[in-house]
Amino acid sequence: MNDAIADLNNLAADSVKGQVPLRTTEELRAFFKNPPRRQYSVALEEAITAVVKIFEAADQNNRRAIASGLSSHARHRLLGYAADMAVLAVRRQSRALIEHGLTALVIEGGTRDLRDSIVALAKLYNSAVKLGMNAKKAFEVAAALAEPGMLRTEIHEFPLRRPEDRSLKFFGWIEETTEEGFRYKQVLPWS
Repeated sequence: MNDAIADLNNLAADSVKGQVPLRTTEELRAFFKNPPRRQYSVALEEAITAVVKIFEAADQNNRRAIASGLSSHARHRLLGYAADMAVLAVRRQSRALIEHGLTALVIEGGTRDLRDSIVALAKLYNSAVKLGMNAKKAFEVAAALAEPGMLRTEIHEFPLRRPEDRSLKFFGWIEETTEEGFRYKQVLPWS
């Protein structure tokens, strides 16, 4: 368990080396109009998947130890992983990837910004429905792994929202198919 956490922390730290924060509104608008492609790291995805699987099998005390042992960079990567799993689940027709994405959100714990976690929930929910999953059940299982609090409540109650309040449109996203396959695309108010 500790080796998996250390591996993820190291890979996550390496993944942000050289990144420059956006400082102006113009930089932010340019970023959203033409977002750079994230560098894909097989090693990082495998490290996250390893931690997710350990977490899913762990008791409550070990789940807490896993979550508390992760760096802020690792937690941020879990959020991205959850969104990636929503896409890959559809491309690969894999229900297990929806479950991994939900677990990643549980581990991340909404620590960066709960709203980002809720957007990832919308993508995971939409993908689960596309795969014909019982989304309500999958979200209940994930919520049971979470610590009591707002994120647990959001995960548990997301499938119970009114359809228009859980739609991709509500969160500013659409589905599209590119040469790479299925994906989600953000629709910005000024675009």
